[in-house]
Amino acid sequence: MLSEHFQNKLYEKFVNKKILKSLREDFSFENFEQKVMGQKSHSSVAFIDITEFSTKISNFSIEKVSEFLAEYYSYVLKIIKDCNGHIDKIMGDGILVVFSKVFGDVCSDEKADDNSFCCCAQCIKELYNTEFEVKAAIGTGNLFFCKTGVEQIYEELSCIGHPLTIAYRLESIADRNQILLMSNTPLAERINTVVRNYNTFPWSIDSTTAYLKGLKSTNIDIIQYY
Repeated sequence: MLSEHFQNKLYEKFVNKKILKSLREDFSFENFEQKVMGQKSHSSVAFIDITEFSTKISNFSIEKVSEFLAEYYSYVLKIIKDCNGHIDKIMGDGILVVFSKVFGDVCSDEKADDNSFCCCAQCIKELYNTEFEVKAAIGTGNLFFCKTGVEQIYEELSCIGHPLTIAYRLESIADRNQILLMSNTPLAERINTVVRNYNTFPWSIDSTTAYLKGLKSTNIDIIQYY
């Protein structure tokens, strides 16, 4: 989990200066580690990354890759902040984001789940039909927040739990402008109700079964933006 210092640095570097002030007004990690350390809480983990990123940058110089990612971050980081997400890891174009009431900025497990979906959906809509088109996956369930590493040598706040595995595995099979999540979860059921019962074009929903490492046979909902 990125510390207060590094999350603030990310926003300072990549978020448009005109909106940076408004972000800072309600973005506080006071006593962040003490607040979440050792807690187990329902959480929603979103994994967002650029579709076919390796192919897109194959002929880029190092400088061009850096510029490309900087522009991508300028879009995605604002959406993550607006949806009360907390960045766990950034791996090039891949961003792992945690949503949970343990942070104090959402009031319920349901709201944390809904925010994770809204974050992914907004990223897809914002970047649709651009060179930064993304795909996303969501895992929900309990996370345990703790420190990892070697005490007093290298330590970081981290989280452990099944939602991380789900997000990683589903992301590996997601395609352009898709959000993947496990079927029969409360979040999937709410999204199903909305998409199937109301006119949500250009969003559609489908389902499939896949065999994913560590998850065996898995029923998956695919939410597609056209």
